Amino acid sequence: MKQITILAPLPAPGRRQRLAKMIPQYLSVGISVRFRGWDRVRGEAVQWKWTGAPIDEAIILSGGGHSNRLARAMYPIWMLRVFFFVLLASERQTFHCLGWETAFPATLAALLRRHPIIFDDADRFSMILGLTGALRSVVMALEDWTAARSALHIIPSRSRHTKQLNTDFVLPNTPTAKDLDLAAAKVAEKPAGFVVYANGWLPDTRGALLIAEAFKRFANGKSDVALLIAGFVPDEIRDTVIDAEYVNYKGEMPQVEALALYKASDVLLTFYDPAVEINRYAEPNKWGDAMCFGVPFIVNSEVETAREFIDAGVAFAVPYGDPDALAALLTELYENPERLQSAVRNFGALPEIVSAFDARFQEAIDQVFPRERRN
Repeated sequence: MKQITILAPLPAPGRRQRLAKMIPQYLSVGISVRFRGWDRVRGEAVQWKWTGAPIDEAIILSGGGHSNRLARAMYPIWMLRVFFFVLLASERQTFHCLGWETAFPATLAALLRRHPIIFDDADRFSMILGLTGALRSVVMALEDWTAARSALHIIPSRSRHTKQLNTDFVLPNTPTAKDLDLAAAKVAEKPAGFVVYANGWLPDTRGALLIAEAFKRFANGKSDVALLIAGFVPDEIRDTVIDAEYVNYKGEMPQVEALALYKASDVLLTFYDPAVEINRYAEPNKWGDAMCFGVPFIVNSEVETAREFIDAGVAFAVPYGDPDALAALLTELYENPERLQSAVRNFGALPEIVSAFDARFQEAIDQVFPRERRN
């Protein structure tokens, strides 16, 4: 049986929706899956342990926490750990590496061991760090080198990449057909007459405090509005974001459950702090989700990758960090429902949505594991 080893700086694959969608596709064609990750906070690996068809999970680095100085300092340790893990692998095997910080050391080790490397470049590392000058040029060159040497370079779109490589494989962030079918079958009760939805990873750099303040101003005196939140809100801002009677906070939940909530929503909120370079080139799963369910979305105007949706009339834009502008837009949509109805109709004029995630990812698997060689 063929095998794939997924390496990711995560405690478990379920902590990243991208991997949670990929693993069933590997298993469906008879490829066994191993996962080796980084448990930043003790207990997360157990909390997020895979619950689907069995896979082999283990942790190769522990500690550091999330989004702090210690976590950043441990990235070189992660890279060293990955290098030696790949170098000392007992047999030739294929590695699926999430992020350049994983793919680069794996590729270096593979120079000596000839392991095929899949570079899953979901978030361009040089943009996340906001590098400038010579250091930026060096890291970008190393990213391109890693991508060129990979068996496959998986990217959500070409918007973050100026160089086109033969190994590139565009895999847009759309839902899987199975998840769509399961979500469509679920009943989603609307908590109010006008429902605004926010989901996913919601720290302050994703507009959590902006959303909370704007909705407070918008909801003043209205009894038939609700802010529906499903996702991760950091402890330090959680009370500020969810502590209001009009907030319906669901917490973190399975993808199918979160998808079903689109059916109870009138508009989706998606914000990305433009001070972080990669945020100006956001390619979130939630846009693909919203398109599949015909739910218009609001995004901050600095996000360049949202321009095509804004121009098509299925999305609305306000500046980041301006709660008054967001509150005013929500009020306008609330008082003029025909604007949202028009946006919903505009979805029909868009080119056909790229095939479901699972169908497209199967094409990637076929490139790395040709069907005639799987058994």
